[in-house]
Amino acid sequence: SNTVEHNVSAAGLDSGSIGDAGGIYCSQSDDVVVSNNVIRHNTGSPNRNGVGGGVLASYCDRLAIISNTIQHNVAAALAGSGDGYGGGLYLARSMDLNIDRNLIVSNTAHYGGGLSVSRYSSFTMTNNIVADNYADNQGGGMAFEASATQYVTGTLAHNTFVANTAGPAGAGRNAIHVYNAGVALALTNNIICSHTYGIVVVDSGSSATLDNSLFFNNTSGDTSGAGTIVNNNAITGQNPLLDTNYHLMDGSPAILAGLTIGWPLLDVDGETRRLILPDIGADDHQDDIPCQVYLPLVLRSY
Repeated sequence: SNTVEHNVSAAGLDSGSIGDAGGIYCSQSDDVVVSNNVIRHNTGSPNRNGVGGGVLASYCDRLAIISNTIQHNVAAALAGSGDGYGGGLYLARSMDLNIDRNLIVSNTAHYGGGLSVSRYSSFTMTNNIVADNYADNQGGGMAFEASATQYVTGTLAHNTFVANTAGPAGAGRNAIHVYNAGVALALTNNIICSHTYGIVVVDSGSSATLDNSLFFNNTSGDTSGAGTIVNNNAITGQNPLLDTNYHLMDGSPAILAGLTIGWPLLDVDGETRRLILPDIGADDHQDDIPCQVYLPLVLRSY
């Protein structure tokens, strides 16, 4: 494992340039794996318009980002600029991305405090904790940018979104913010709690289909926007009972409440996940996984 910390992208000193990727920058490289790193206290250039405070990936098909701690990174934006995307991660123009078992916490950006996914991208996101991130404009947890011809598609399963917040612009205190057309999301077995809105789909040309989500303490509503939102079998008004590390405590209504989908096999800690009636969220409450005992076959002759 590696620690990538206290870096600042040097670009942006000259007029018109953008400071990409404070920590790790992947460009035009397929089948890359970024795993088991601590990526923290990095900054996409504060001198111009930073993109991807912790990690930036562009034109990187089949990139896997697995089991990293991505924390206290900043994608800085100048006042009045259109940049500052993805405090923890910024992912663009990359297909078949795999984002699994990461802790994405306390990152800051203009758009997408935790992460931002942009045009011509597809991804699967499983077993992540996205918490306490900050956006001063849109998408405290996640923000999406696309268009009708530059689409984004994503599958999100067994993630936990908690208390991602906003600045004075007021639109960021959402777990997930989709702010234009061309985004199609499928969300299954996720916890979304302690936001203004859980998920916002602003444009009618985008959609989100949710199954077995656990919503709690989203003060203005669990979902909002003119986009198409289908919300099946939601659990609402019940405290998920998370500990200080965003893991399920005894008695959580998330336990045994998930939709059976047969994957992922592991939870955020790399522990075996129950596949039949799984727990909702990134953590699988291990005390409720039945113990299986296998006895050897004994043959006796007379």
